[in-house]
Amino acid sequence: VRKAVAFRGRYGALRGRYFLLGKDHSSPASADIAWYAPDLSPPRWEDPEARALAYLLDGLHAGQAPEDYQLLFLSNMASEPQEFRLPPARAGRRWRRAVDTNLPPGEDFLKEGREAPLAAPGRYLVADRAIVALVAR
Repeated sequence: VRKAVAFRGRYGALRGRYFLLGKDHSSPASADIAWYAPDLSPPRWEDPEARALAYLLDGLHAGQAPEDYQLLFLSNMASEPQEFRLPPARAGRRWRRAVDTNLPPGEDFLKEGREAPLAAPGRYLVADRAIVALVAR
């Protein structure tokens, strides 16, 4: 729990004081939150069997202290691993693993600046019943 609280403390986009609407509040560059199915299509909200979901938060919408980062959360609540396609990060950035709840202690939550490069850019295999957080700075 301490690691999760510390992770949340690093990113203003996780401490927002307004409801996320899926649109940009200040410019048309990006939305405050974007939702995806594992194949990057829109989520299947109406499917009661859907067990995987991704969402993208943009640090430029972090309220009073906007920062230039993106956070991508991959959630797999199914009983088998799920491969996620990743949306492109902002120009000049790459996704790096910050959190993977399936990994052992010490590897599950990585310290800021020590996020791990991805083995396969553009894709991430999320273990069953796990959550992954990727960061692009």
